[in-house]
Amino acid sequence: MTKRFFDEELRIWRKKKKLNQRRLADILEVGIVTIWRWEKGIQRPSKLALNRLKQVGFFWNDEERFSG
Repeated sequence: MTKRFFDEELRIWRKKKKLNQRRLADILEVGIVTIWRWEKGIQRPSKLALNRLKQVGFFWNDEERFSG
């Protein structure tokens, strides 16, 4: 099985939940550009943002390496 990166996992999860980038940004209280940057791999979410993602049901299995 190929290991996916955070950006791919987030995009796949968001689409499964039928959320557009605007709606996810509203839920997480971040800008839509922030979601776009995360999904393009340009920017990493902060620890606070990762915690908010967990609260809405997104879990990434490689978080400890990512947030270090």
